[in-house]
Amino acid sequence: MSISRAELAARGLLNSIVASATVALCTAASPSGDCVSTSAEESLWDGVLALTARLHPLMVPLPSTVRIPKFIGVPLSIGFLIFLTGVYLIHFIAFFYSKYKVNKVVSYKKRTAGVSVVKPLVGVDDNLESNLETYFNVRYHEFELLFCVHDNDDPALSVVHRLMRKYPAVNARIFCGGEDVGLNPKINNMMPAYRAAKYPFILISDCSIRVQPEVLQDMANAMTEGVGLVTQTPFSVDRPGLGSALEKVYFGTSHARMYLAGNCMGFVCSTGMSCLLRKIALEECGGLQAFGRYLAEDYFFGVELVKRGWKTSIGTLPTMQNSAGVTADQFTARICRWMKLRIAMLPFTILLEPIQDCILSGILAASSMSYLVGMHSLIYFSLHTLFWFAMDYALISSLQNGPLKYTFSQFLHIWLIREASAFPTYLRALLQPEITWRRGTYRLRWGALCTSNSLISQGEYEARSNESLEKLYSYFDTFPEICNVSKEYDVSYAMGVLNVVVSSQVGTYVINKQSPNKQIWLSSPFSGPKRYDLIDQKWTYLREGECLDVLLTREFRKIYGSDTINFTAHI
Repeated sequence: MSISRAELAARGLLNSIVASATVALCTAASPSGDCVSTSAEESLWDGVLALTARLHPLMVPLPSTVRIPKFIGVPLSIGFLIFLTGVYLIHFIAFFYSKYKVNKVVSYKKRTAGVSVVKPLVGVDDNLESNLETYFNVRYHEFELLFCVHDNDDPALSVVHRLMRKYPAVNARIFCGGEDVGLNPKINNMMPAYRAAKYPFILISDCSIRVQPEVLQDMANAMTEGVGLVTQTPFSVDRPGLGSALEKVYFGTSHARMYLAGNCMGFVCSTGMSCLLRKIALEECGGLQAFGRYLAEDYFFGVELVKRGWKTSIGTLPTMQNSAGVTADQFTARICRWMKLRIAMLPFTILLEPIQDCILSGILAASSMSYLVGMHSLIYFSLHTLFWFAMDYALISSLQNGPLKYTFSQFLHIWLIREASAFPTYLRALLQPEITWRRGTYRLRWGALCTSNSLISQGEYEARSNESLEKLYSYFDTFPEICNVSKEYDVSYAMGVLNVVVSSQVGTYVINKQSPNKQIWLSSPFSGPKRYDLIDQKWTYLREGECLDVLLTREFRKIYGSDTINFTAHI
């Protein structure tokens, strides 16, 4: 079989790419040029190496015997190529928007409102003190620093006290203990500081973030009239080690592409590692406590604000992440956790998530072009990979706002590792839905509502559900004495089923145990069927986050026109 020069060139290029990836996977260079080799990283990348080796079958043309019916193959191929054309456009949108928006000179001409900086802290690392110190050196006319820890023995407290003594002129306070408003530990940690914040703007900033002195002015400038949320494009400080290099390349390419393009086109793309909120707008959404039932609280900040007519924006300075000692395993676990959150928030991303990265999209596109027009798969895949790499290199260079700290060869190696690990990370997110974060393990439901995976035992459920239904029965039994009930009013409770006949006009409430699911089920003539889980000792409807006592209070006050009805103490 004769092979054209173009095919030979493409095959040689692809062989070179795979060979480079294989070498990089075995001896990945750190930004300083030293080899990184730890047992944890080696175990992780053994799987990636095996995946890369499987790319070698692409070195030969697809078998001519493969036949797909045209009524299936043609629309699938055309549809995917249209989708990929959109992804190619996103590359250009992100790059040009980065040139337009990111790393601009910050103006101090505008008089802006004061900012309360809320810093949730958990533990210490080698960079914590230097990261926090950058906030004490911020240049802004009016701000306060509010540090939050879960308990008094957190080692981060000594770091904060040391900095407060070093910078006595800076208005800084510490809040210990948090407040339980949901399952999100970050929200719980920040609640006392949020309630005590005295300025109109609230900046939520993670402990791993290192800022420039102009950061508050930059974000406040973006908080124009009608804007309720300002975020920053996530990026990373240059640090040694494979994990840190992967983090920088990911946030400078794949993440930045979608983040910048999404913000440019007006989609909600917010990140909680550094976000400035207008407090009055957040209070319209129920305050910070209203987001305690979500793990991805940052995304829902944007969603809820936009629902109420507020706009979102981004600052010009990137968010510079500066955690110490990030390993490849830690980086992959973090990206995997984010994938799980995206899938729970937007279920259609189950299909879109794996095909927005270079390798899988290139394989599918090459197969589509081969099927439709007979173009050799290797030629298209090589051109696709070159384009993707060139645009990623241009985008990360734009965010860096100067020369990269890697050589071109080092960047190529790290980029190949990141791309080769994308699909295995996606599979891991699908197969292991639980999320381990901070001090807990969580299970997500559609909408990114979370439940603790430390599930109650069957015995605990039986005891708590029986107690709740008996209390409800006793309370409903007092209604003829406190309300003007109809002659048809009747309450009965037996075998875990509570029936409340209000009247022939209103109907009947049925509240019953559902032991296999460890839930209480409600059938309401007003709101229909709902299923309640026991969350923090409250029976909670996870789809909406509303508790059973709140719903019953609202509906029965409406039925009887009495504000004295309150189920809070009777369930």
